[in-house]
Amino acid sequence: MRKTLYLLLFVIGSLTAMGQKPVMRDLFVSMPREVMPSLTEETKQQLVDNYDALQKGEIPVRNARSLFFAPAKVTRLTDTYIEVTLDTASTLQLKRVPARRGGYLISMVLTSEEAPKQSVILFYDKKWNKRPTPDAIERLSVSDFLMDKKALSHNEVKQMFGALGTLAYLYHWSPDRDELQVRLTSFDTDINKGLFPQAKKWLKPEGVTLMWHRGKLKIER
Repeated sequence: MRKTLYLLLFVIGSLTAMGQKPVMRDLFVSMPREVMPSLTEETKQQLVDNYDALQKGEIPVRNARSLFFAPAKVTRLTDTYIEVTLDTASTLQLKRVPARRGGYLISMVLTSEEAPKQSVILFYDKKWNKRPTPDAIERLSVSDFLMDKKALSHNEVKQMFGALGTLAYLYHWSPDRDELQVRLTSFDTDINKGLFPQAKKWLKPEGVTLMWHRGKLKIER
């Protein structure tokens, strides 16, 4: 009888904990100003309200704008994910993922849409304290982006990457799954397309998929 009672209490506690996880719309609106200074709480609420109106086929009451007067818009929203166009040149993604020891973490991806498109990825705990990014994502090497890892020993490939210097990466979370797509975008500019036409031959066009597992993003093998 006592074991049954303990089991029941454990199940109820687990369900309660699950129910307490905030949905992404609430996380986004409550995001501290110091994390995203260009969006006030009022603007964030307006963005979510506008998205809800559009999903119902209604016309938003008014457009939302950042502090830089740029038109902003929520383009995708689920319980664990939001994607926001901040202006004509940048986007924001937030993704809620389970923490290793219960609770959750919030991943933020900020992307510049100017060629070559490139992103930065950050991680926060549920109180919006920044967490070390290397602790949450497996380190990637150039060979991970090659269709054949052995190709890195080819002189053509060595010269191609040697001439670039700093590399640019584009990150994109799946709205519905705990996975992140990473693509090498350094060769996407018109200049680099002309200088390195052979890049298409070597690079994976879809990039690399990282799966969130036990509190860390790891390469899907």
